[in-house]
Amino acid sequence: WIRKSLSTNAIQAKMAKSLRKKRGMVKAAITRAETFQAKWHSDSENIRCKPAHNAEYYFWLDIWRTCAPALHSSNNLVTPFSQTININKLIPRFWQPEEIFRTYVSSRDDKIRELMLKNSTIRIPNGRFQVNLPLISGKSSQLLGNSFYLAYKRFQTLANTLLRDYNLYKDHRSFIDEYVQLNRA
Repeated sequence: WIRKSLSTNAIQAKMAKSLRKKRGMVKAAITRAETFQAKWHSDSENIRCKPAHNAEYYFWLDIWRTCAPALHSSNNLVTPFSQTININKLIPRFWQPEEIFRTYVSSRDDKIRELMLKNSTIRIPNGRFQVNLPLISGKSSQLLGNSFYLAYKRFQTLANTLLRDYNLYKDHRSFIDEYVQLNRA
């Protein structure tokens, strides 16, 4: 039989919620599934036209098929999901070599940027690395768009916030002073 109209996650969520309840709730679910099963057989034309009813039927049928045996023993783990694995398909895949990484074909611009990266990378006295950014003059400013205006508006907003809250201003000032003192600016 085929499950319709419910994703695996939706079914798992509903099942997790249902299975956390007591045995009485499981019995109610089984009763509901049997009711749907009876309705399915008696009025199948009407139900087949409504996917929501179809999904609900399959959901309760799942509970009915998996939980009914659990009512008779207390140590069973009940789950409506099962997966059959064909071992004959897995064994050949195990012995096949993994795909080797393909070499990256770089463009002219990529080669120029990589060469620039190799030539401009230096180690500064504090142990960090300094790298020049591969910005192309002329094009970069066009690609940035109207970023100056946005940066200026954000700066104004920050300045107004710091003017309103003196404690925040002191914290911000001490942070900036420490940032400059550590030669990060």
